[in-house]
Amino acid sequence: MFQSAAYHTVTPRRRGIVFAAARAIAAVVALSLAAAGCGWKGKDRLTGFRETFHAYSGYLRWGDFHRAAAFSTARHAPAAQAAAAKLENIRVSAVDSSEWSPDAAQERVSGSVKIHYYLPAQGLLRVATQQQTWLWSEEAKTWRLDAGLPNLSE
Repeated sequence: MFQSAAYHTVTPRRRGIVFAAARAIAAVVALSLAAAGCGWKGKDRLTGFRETFHAYSGYLRWGDFHRAAAFSTARHAPAAQAAAAKLENIRVSAVDSSEWSPDAAQERVSGSVKIHYYLPAQGLLRVATQQQTWLWSEEAKTWRLDAGLPNLSE
């Protein structure tokens, strides 16, 4: 079988150096990607808000009200967790939001949210509207809902 002369010139030592360099480059790339993905440094707060609201509305739609309640500020958290237990029989079908209005410092975002939900026991579809204000938490580096869960009455 024919082998090129270049194959024979790569010694195990050179091969080790090449692999070490490749591992170092891969580590630098991985650390760069991790640093870009972690925290909010360099990330627009409004982009972070959209991601946070998307996660919150997803928990509502999937009926995971306890996780949705975890987005509330500390002031509203106990009431939100208590309300979560009462919403077990409600199915949210859609969460629609209006245009959000951020303040100049991007520390407060306000808007209107419509929650379309279904009451299986009564066979009724309903819509609830909640005015929401989201606050940037500098300590937690995340957005918090300055309210409890929406009032989805039966």
